[in-house]
Amino acid sequence: MKSQFVASIAGSFAVLVFAIALASYPSAAKTKAPAPSIDIPHVQIASGVDVPKDYIDALEQKLTEELDKTKAFTAVRQEGQGASSSDLQLTWTITRFDPGSRKKRVSATGYGRLFGVGATKMQIHAQLRNPVNNAILLDRDVEGAEKGNTMNPVNFHAAFRDSKNVVNVEARKLADELKKAAHNYSEKN
Repeated sequence: MKSQFVASIAGSFAVLVFAIALASYPSAAKTKAPAPSIDIPHVQIASGVDVPKDYIDALEQKLTEELDKTKAFTAVRQEGQGASSSDLQLTWTITRFDPGSRKKRVSATGYGRLFGVGATKMQIHAQLRNPVNNAILLDRDVEGAEKGNTMNPVNFHAAFRDSKNVVNVEARKLADELKKAAHNYSEKN
């Protein structure tokens, strides 16, 4: 009986030593890579596309703000803000811009408003790449539109919304796409 007790204590002691050794050994699991940083250059304008300067300035500023909100990047730098040593680089071009018509937005009712009569529209082609190996992480067209209020045809106040709101819509959509690409980048590295 005494030998069984000693054997039981010795076995328990061996298990305890093994558990302590295993706990102190560095995990084989892959540690999560730190979030990448990103450079935001000035947006390019495709030939034949006419975009007001205030829209361009607002778009660049709003994209930076939206990317900061995502917390997907350790640093978000606009062109001219310090050294360009980011993990990811963005190339973006406004490929289409339609200023729309406030008059049409206001006068549209029912289905006209639902389908975006008079909407301000913008399309951006975005490419995100890793400058180290030139791997393309994102290559996509992102399109946004400011239609006014499409859900409540009685709310005419929304039809008067500034067409510049397309900048906010576009920046949010682009920031979401860049966040997904950054997440995939972090998982692979």
